[in-house]
Amino acid sequence: MNIDIDDTTKAHILAMAAHQKKPPELIAAQWLRQISHQHYVADETREDDMQRLAETKADGGIPHEDMMDWLDDLSAGKDV
Repeated sequence: MNIDIDDTTKAHILAMAAHQKKPPELIAAQWLRQISHQHYVADETREDDMQRLAETKADGGIPHEDMMDWLDDLSAGKDV
């Protein structure tokens, strides 16, 4: 796979590679793994959140007044 990167990013990778005494390809691969993992986790989290939201909307959710009563009880120290 060939990936085109801008000059600034290339300079960052080359500087990190020189500092760490590693090949620039290794640094680039490490960055790509980290970023792809972060985006993968974020995407899965977003998907889960959207599914929960859809389920809540389908179930009717919790009425606002009930939630406020529960929060009031919680802040008053009641066992909720």
